[in-house]
Parts: sequence; C-alpha cells; structure tokens
Amino acid sequence: MTQHDKLITTVNVALNFKVGDQDVVAVKDATVSIPTGKITIIFGPSGSGKSSLLNMISGLQAPSKGSLKFNQEDLYGKTPNQLAYFRAHELGIVYQTNYWVKSLNVIENVSLPLYFQGNTKAQAHVKALAALERVEMLEFAKNNPSTFGWRTAKDCDGSSNSL
Repeated sequence: MTQHDKLITTVNVALNFKVGDQDVVAVKDATVSIPTGKITIIFGPSGSGKSSLLNMISGLQAPSKGSLKFNQEDLYGKTPNQLAYFRAHELGIVYQTNYWVKSLNVIENVSLPLYFQGNTKAQAHVKALAALERVEMLEFAKNNPSTFGWRTAKDCDGSSNSL
C-alpha cells in the first residue's frame, strides 16, 4: 500500500490517562493503516482499546503520543472547528447498537447526521437508503435497532464491541 492509498495512518499512538491514583494505558503504541475506499473493522476483546483508538481516529481525543494522519495531514494540527467539520463530513464510524437513538428506527438513525450537514429530510432519506443498501442492511431500514442486535460483532469472549 502506497502512502496515497492510506486514508488514515497512526504511528505509535498511545492514550494514557489517570483515574484517581491509577495510571491507565488505554492504547499502547498502535500503528495502523486504513486504506482509502475500504470498509475497515476494528475488533478485539473487551477493554483492548478499540473505542479509545476510534476516539483518536475520529478527532475526539488527542493521543498522548505518536502521530495520526488523515489524507497525509496531521489530524491534531486542526482547530476544534476543523475537527468538528472533519467528523461531520469526512469520516463515518458505526458503533454497536447502544449508540443508536432508541426512539428512532434504523433509517432515521442513519439519516440523523445528514440533517446536521444541511440535508433536507428527503435528501437524507435517499442517502441513508443508499448507505444501508451498500452494507446490505436495507431490509432493516424500518426496524428498531434493538431488533438486529445479533448483527453486531462478537469478540472471542462473547461480548459485543464497536465496529
């Protein structure tokens, strides 16, 4: 994979923080390359740092060390407003079902971020349907997310985790 084929690149990123007197290492020296135009799944046992890594990749939490690039640009060299734009327009992360709005069906949940981008309800609906079709979930569009919990990834220990 050439440098131009890499959408996201992390080099030795780590995330450390304190909880009371305890030092917590959420992510330790992770080097990851995510290719352009591909669906990528991050999986592992509960507590292995998946959500922490996703938080860093999505611009929500700066790494304690290491570098993180999106399209060969330093993600954390951006201002908070640029990071918010990045999350709204450049990156899509699908978490396990507990991050869905429970009062909305699947198509409404998928449409929701599109409203924040300025799409009308009709535009968002069309784009959301196309997205669901691409990931072979169109048949679940009218379902409540809790009805397809069996489609979440299962780790070796049987717990569901973020995708």
